[in-house]
Amino acid sequence: MSGKRSRQQIATEAPVHDAHEEDVPTAPFSNFFFSPSLLRDLALLIACLEKNEDLALFAQDQIVLHDDSSDEEIAFHEKKLAQTDKLVEFPLVKTTQAYIDSGSISPPVSLVLEYVDALPRILAMDKHIEESFNLVLALVKTVETDDDLKLLVEKFCAVVTKDPLDKSHLKLKLLTNLYNTIPATSSLRYFVYKSIVSLATTSDDLDLLTPTFTYLDAWILEWKLSPKEKADFYLLLSESLENINKLQSYEFLLKHLKISPSASPKKAIHMALSIPEVLNFDPLFTLPSIQSLKTDTQPESKKYYDLLKIFVSESLEQFESWWKREGNSWAVKQGMEYAGLNVKIKLLTLSSLAANNINGEVTYEMISSELKLDASESVEAWVIDGIRAGLLEAKMNQLNKTVVVSRATHRTFTATQWLLLAQKLGNWKDNLDNMLQVVGNAKLLAEEQVAVVEN
Repeated sequence: MSGKRSRQQIATEAPVHDAHEEDVPTAPFSNFFFSPSLLRDLALLIACLEKNEDLALFAQDQIVLHDDSSDEEIAFHEKKLAQTDKLVEFPLVKTTQAYIDSGSISPPVSLVLEYVDALPRILAMDKHIEESFNLVLALVKTVETDDDLKLLVEKFCAVVTKDPLDKSHLKLKLLTNLYNTIPATSSLRYFVYKSIVSLATTSDDLDLLTPTFTYLDAWILEWKLSPKEKADFYLLLSESLENINKLQSYEFLLKHLKISPSASPKKAIHMALSIPEVLNFDPLFTLPSIQSLKTDTQPESKKYYDLLKIFVSESLEQFESWWKREGNSWAVKQGMEYAGLNVKIKLLTLSSLAANNINGEVTYEMISSELKLDASESVEAWVIDGIRAGLLEAKMNQLNKTVVVSRATHRTFTATQWLLLAQKLGNWKDNLDNMLQVVGNAKLLAEEQVAVVEN
């Protein structure tokens, strides 16, 4: 089987959750089953790969002969493989035959280990690689002790992830099959998934794993990871995604920082400020590691903190004052760009303005003043950008040059916002009580009128 497979194929075969929901697909383990005859064929194949390459092709085909093969096909291959009688002294063939003759149900771990050690030879074949690997996986599945299974899984992953650019798509499929062979609650799935991430990152195929990120939080609970393992895992994902999907990379870094309060948050601040889609800074700002920057003795830490605080709760005016002090002397040297930051703080300033006028009107003039727009800039364009960014919902009255705000995002949710929410809920409750009273009175009146008619 060739290592060159379509991206669509690989995407559908990424590690999947073993949940029962119909919308969560589960990849099949293998089309093959473990049997002594198949095991002997695999042993002969490995012997041929080392001792008789001319027969190796026939041995490979023997692995995939099915019940629906013709008698002629089977006879042809058996005749060719009869020449392997000289290979019966090959160590793996001998130990395999000894196991078969013993009549034991499960093969000994030492024999399974021999097959796993032979995987590099199988991986070098031209065809039927996956089928042969799946037979080895069937053997691995018979291992019962955790320590032995851990050893075999680690060896399997080491073989597959070596030379990651060679047959990368096929190797991703092999690791996926291994992943789905392991019990869902085993922490070994965590080890295999990390191997898949590393391989996919090196081969530039990490985008094929993104559909599985939806299930990661549930998987982590199943894997029973320690806090350190969780933090390391989120950091690995963040670093792997950094050049592929910056927003996802930032989200995983944020999860890492929530678990690791001692980790430096400066990179996360830089990412949050530079990624256009990040407009909610409150989850980052409330982290203990961020708050510790406020009292850090390093001047750089205080600068990061002050800049982030502006984007959390302050306005364009404060940002421009800060930029005059620190922009060219520090921010630019950190790779920050004024243009991108200016657009973001203007959108956030608009969001705050709208949040203070929910169910009210904001004039074009007020927006233009707060955003410091020049004559060439359109207020309506900025309002549309704010709506597209999900910061507000509003309608523009071009005749009156006003914006009627129906919803807006609060950049922070403090005691003030809780108080406003309580007031709104109280007003809604009073309105509902009044409506129920009106409906009740109308119902009584209707009943009285019916009674009068009947009398």
